[in-house]
Amino acid sequence: MDSMFDRLGELLKQTLESGELPEKDDGPDNKNCRVRFLSEAEKTALRQSERDRIIQKERQPLPEKVKKALDVLGAPYTATPARCRAYYRKKLKQFHPDSNSTNPVVQKVAVRKTRELLDAWETVSGWFTDSK
Repeated sequence: MDSMFDRLGELLKQTLESGELPEKDDGPDNKNCRVRFLSEAEKTALRQSERDRIIQKERQPLPEKVKKALDVLGAPYTATPARCRAYYRKKLKQFHPDSNSTNPVVQKVAVRKTRELLDAWETVSGWFTDSK
């Protein structure tokens, strides 16, 4: 606090001696000074964290059935629609009945798993479509 009054006194002396007003001071007591002296990487990180905070605030909580569907697809809860589709296609390719047609038991399991994947994908895609 004393340093602020000392700086103010110095500015007042300069003003009285020179007869003109000094330029705007961006010293350490100025609140805008912190943002002005950040590097570009720090400014980008600050903007990114602000953007993440806004997105997190606006994001709706996931319903239980969507969480279960994402678990079936193997996708994380934060996945975008495109990433969910990629997880769906990967699992579908893995469990498709045509690629598992050598053993009848395995084929039945593949058909059941394919139906589960289709139901999960319909739930997730419907939730993404309705939430826009």
